[in-house]
Amino acid sequence: MEITKRREIFFLSELRAIACIAIVILHTFYAASVYAPDHTARIAALTTRNLMMWAVPCFVMVSGALLLDPAREVTYRKIFRKYIPRVLAALVLFSVVFQIFDDATGESGIQFKTILYGLQNAVTGSGWKHMWYLYLITALYLLLPFYRKIVASLNSKDMYYLLSVYLVFLSLLPMLQTLTEKSTAFYICVYSVYPLYLFLGDAFMQKRICKKPWLMILLASVGTIAVACLTILSEKKSIAALSELLTSYAFPLIVLQSAGIFGLMSY
Repeated sequence: MEITKRREIFFLSELRAIACIAIVILHTFYAASVYAPDHTARIAALTTRNLMMWAVPCFVMVSGALLLDPAREVTYRKIFRKYIPRVLAALVLFSVVFQIFDDATGESGIQFKTILYGLQNAVTGSGWKHMWYLYLITALYLLLPFYRKIVASLNSKDMYYLLSVYLVFLSLLPMLQTLTEKSTAFYICVYSVYPLYLFLGDAFMQKRICKKPWLMILLASVGTIAVACLTILSEKKSIAALSELLTSYAFPLIVLQSAGIFGLMSY
């Protein structure tokens, strides 16, 4: 049992390492698309960027697999003395570092108010865009005690129901609203797709849902191929709504692709 547990933790470390590389590729090719010499190069860069969108959902699923584990002790003391301070320290530090870099490479140069602007960015979220993940993980940490209480009492049927509700209201409905440009009055009170990924990670780790290899291959393959084809289509036909969906972590295809990749890595 202990050996199996260590293997599961090892696979999560491998997945995080691969996801880190995918994040670097995502941002690199997004920047490359801005300076692409022609339309074909831009499509290639954006396609590569969109194919890496699974990385952030998988990071959240890893957090769910670890932090929602009933065998792990997660107390309020640990959340407020370890988890959240660590994230906030990184947020403040790199908000200041990135502001120093911006000013040093800009026309104004580094000034005393550079530090103040960096601290302001940490509060307002107006610094470098990829820092948004630190705000997300802080919010998930704050609600972690309640998420743990939810999953502790779930059986497989309950988990399927929970994931289905999240998928419909936080992924499928937003997609339809974007495509049709019409809103719906139906919504779920906690309107964020990221708890879906958190619960998915726990569902896979605790074997609450089916994760047969052929199904995971199907999800990962269909999601990947569809994202690539739709990216090419959206750029060639200039379909703004589709381009917006392809950069959303709530897009159903990205949900399926991410779940498939996480499930495959667990083998």
